[in-house]
Amino acid sequence: MSVKSPYSALSAIGPAVGRAIGRHLEVAFRAIARGTNVANEAAFLRVLSGEPHPLGNFAVLSEPADLASARAAVEPLVAAAVPSAVLFPGMEAPADVAAYLAGRGYVSHGGLPAMAVDIARLKATALPAGYEFVRVGGGADGEEWVRQFAAGYELPIGVARYFSPVAVGADTAADSPVQFFAIRKNGVTVSTSACCLKDGLAGIYCVSTVPEERRRGLGEHATAEPLRLAAKLGYGVGVLQSSEAGYPVYTKLGFGDFGGVPIFIRMPG
Repeated sequence: MSVKSPYSALSAIGPAVGRAIGRHLEVAFRAIARGTNVANEAAFLRVLSGEPHPLGNFAVLSEPADLASARAAVEPLVAAAVPSAVLFPGMEAPADVAAYLAGRGYVSHGGLPAMAVDIARLKATALPAGYEFVRVGGGADGEEWVRQFAAGYELPIGVARYFSPVAVGADTAADSPVQFFAIRKNGVTVSTSACCLKDGLAGIYCVSTVPEERRRGLGEHATAEPLRLAAKLGYGVGVLQSSEAGYPVYTKLGFGDFGGVPIFIRMPG
């Protein structure tokens, strides 16, 4: 699904909200992930960083996923003998593809919760005294964003870089299709997020907070404030795919659950 105009509200999407959220993950990853180890094909997106983390080596299989495309996407991941993941933005893994993945050592981990909210109904958030919310571009600010995103999300630096303002060559324009944000304390980034404005939806990604700054509402603000900025551009719906740790934060903000994005993980050895 692709639309030019932003959705005004969840009710405007109709019954396929979950599928739209899954599709947004694919669109966002295709827009953000860059580099020599990225295969951006019509049937799939594959990132093969070689880093020891499944989020550093993954394939997103476009809908409708078929066995031939799955093999083309996945076999290089298997051959690399590194932790890897396969995601299905269409909200369903076809039976023959799921069987193929099982035969190659992948285990289903259910679905990443597909969540959405009418931005106008977001819970109000605010930062504690001494913190500031800023846009982030490339250069030194982008490199710091990479380090702190990696620290907060417990990722290898090499993985964090694939999803960063450094990879995208981001600017700080208010209407950029991919935007990056940070919360800073005494000039140091302590929380991160990104917002992708595509397919009529404002998608939130890369939300992290360094361990020593958690439980202060920073993650809530890093999620909600980019959506409020997107609302100024006409976007009425915010979406994301939640981690287990983030789920209660997002439900507290007002996000609803609209199914799951299937994910299969392989941990060699």
